[in-house]
Amino acid sequence: MKLSIVVRRIALALFALSPLGLLPADCPKCDCHFPVSDPKCVECCFFEKGTVTSSSSTAVTLAPMPGDEKQPTKTFQIQKTTKINGQLQPGEPATVYYHTVDGQNIATRVDGLGFSHGSLVPANLPDPPDTCAEVAEKLRIRGFPPGPPLPHDAMRVFFGNSEGYSTQQRLIVWTIGRDEILVLQKNESGMFVSAKVRGPDGRLEAEVVDNEFFINPRNSFRIQGVGTSSLVVFNPEGQRILEIEFLNPRVVKILGTFFGPNGEEIRIGEDEQLFSSHGAKLSISHSCFGGASRGIFELLPTGVEVR
Repeated sequence: MKLSIVVRRIALALFALSPLGLLPADCPKCDCHFPVSDPKCVECCFFEKGTVTSSSSTAVTLAPMPGDEKQPTKTFQIQKTTKINGQLQPGEPATVYYHTVDGQNIATRVDGLGFSHGSLVPANLPDPPDTCAEVAEKLRIRGFPPGPPLPHDAMRVFFGNSEGYSTQQRLIVWTIGRDEILVLQKNESGMFVSAKVRGPDGRLEAEVVDNEFFINPRNSFRIQGVGTSSLVVFNPEGQRILEIEFLNPRVVKILGTFFGPNGEEIRIGEDEQLFSSHGAKLSISHSCFGGASRGIFELLPTGVEVR
């Protein structure tokens, strides 16, 4: 199954460059979080580290960090689309990613108190057994014509003993409603993983954004693997709810339990993968799926759909 994939070019770094030669009307379109997708946006996007002096639903003000008093105190406007990780508390550190529009600093993301932060880096480990190749061989034995071999540069995700892949630049593995829960995307520098983990109450507890992860410790969720190729998240009861192994620059393996805001559930075990939505259930094992533009698996109010 080969469907079109939304293509999104991404960059690895954020550079605080002067926006000379860039039309001011372009900057409001820029979502200034890593990686910056548009080369023009690289010139629009900045970040500031400091200490919170005040915050509200519409603004946050940062004073310079100790030892950096030459920097002025700055206020950043918060909009409905601004992504806030953690809590903004006076006297505590925060990092604001922003662009400037009509003389105002508009925050697109704020990292505050209450989230543990780290990153995933790819290892150089061998690929797991190729589920897609094994499925193709079984089909060949049954008389079905063989499909083309999987390209070497395809992004591949192993969820339990099942496999998904894409030869395009963006692969949505599964969604719950309109929420993209697991996404892979690549550029010439490698592959990036984004994932959301909610508790049974639907509250967001852990998030991976382009290989950077944020864990909310308010309920004693804990993590292992900071700064390595693997990430493990445990809930307050000590149960392992997420395990990501970044095996090499093109392959990631994931186990875990993913809840939606309305009771939806994705349970990825080594030998069985279960998708449940509003009374509908789909159980798979040792299966292979090509990439899809809206997600390989969609959990909807009407049930579970496979693209």
